[in-house]
Amino acid sequence: MDIKVDNLISKTGIDKELAELLLDFTNDDVDGAVKIIDAMPKDYSVLKMRFICQKTHYYGVLFLLINIKEKTIEETAILLDRNRDASKIDNSLTFDVFYSDIMRYKEKKGSDSELETRFKEEFQTDNFKESVISCYNFRKDMFELNQIKAVMDDLFFRALTESDLVIKIQEEKIDIFKYKKFKGLPLLNKKFLDTENENNLNKSDEYINSESQTVSEKNGTNDAVEKTAEEQKVKVYNISLVLLKIEPVVSPVKGIAVSDLQIGDTLKVKIIDDRDVGLYLNKLLGGVSELGDIVPVVGSVKSIEKNPDTDNYNVVVEFGPGIGGVMNVPGEIKILSPLTEELDKINRTFTLNTGIWIGIILLIILFIVFFIITVT
Repeated sequence: MDIKVDNLISKTGIDKELAELLLDFTNDDVDGAVKIIDAMPKDYSVLKMRFICQKTHYYGVLFLLINIKEKTIEETAILLDRNRDASKIDNSLTFDVFYSDIMRYKEKKGSDSELETRFKEEFQTDNFKESVISCYNFRKDMFELNQIKAVMDDLFFRALTESDLVIKIQEEKIDIFKYKKFKGLPLLNKKFLDTENENNLNKSDEYINSESQTVSEKNGTNDAVEKTAEEQKVKVYNISLVLLKIEPVVSPVKGIAVSDLQIGDTLKVKIIDDRDVGLYLNKLLGGVSELGDIVPVVGSVKSIEKNPDTDNYNVVVEFGPGIGGVMNVPGEIKILSPLTEELDKINRTFTLNTGIWIGIILLIILFIVFFIITVT
């Protein structure tokens, strides 16, 4: 394995394929690739709890893995035992180690008790899920742990009639890659779509979880483009690492109206994200001049969605594997495209060439007329 690939994997925990992809994108800059991974949104929270039931004399730990974006509880584990050692599992360790320690203890202990099963069933109820999610402060991007304690107090009282619960809670934020690694899922999902297959086209119609779309779309209709047999199979990467703040390069005459954009159209935009990762990627993509000025970069449209309450559109543009930009712009704004620039250049060249040929023809005609007059 390449030493830089190995280094990136050890620093981030991503898989070999994605590591190679990122290093190719960053020109073998390991630190830059780490910046990209670190900037990923952490849409999962893990609540790691240690508790002592002072009235019923139960000891244990509790594990909840929550998808904040989808508002779902993805994984749960609970250990209840009369042995004090059950509450000594260290919840300051990383979530995966904490979970492994729980599973190891339960394996030694044997099968789940009836009480543990009852708690696990409670974790699956809508009431419990709503109670937990309601404790999340979306403005601060974290759980209010005192509110989580109140939810646990209520749960233990209903399940155990425990009225004196001592509980210590820690929250750990994780990204999609740590989640997938924990669940044993492939870190980089790839699938092949046959663009001649209408069912597959319909499946790829939505831009969900920042999945790359590969089908031309306009006015809600998917149009399969004629391609060679080799081109009819395209890779779709279900990854979204970083979304940067961007703004359009507006051109009222040569631009394409936002409302007329299609998936796959190339646009000229400026990256105006002032985060470290934004500045790094802007330089990497050629969006910063030698004088330090922000200049346009080119990206392809991956998602366009009209806001139902306004005339604005949310447009996602992709620059590289999992590297995108997002902007919210009015539908009538016209954005400059390299294609329209090239067409304009061709038109100007054609106009210039036409003018030259017309001039030459006129000179020839004048020469012939002058020659005839002179001879006669």
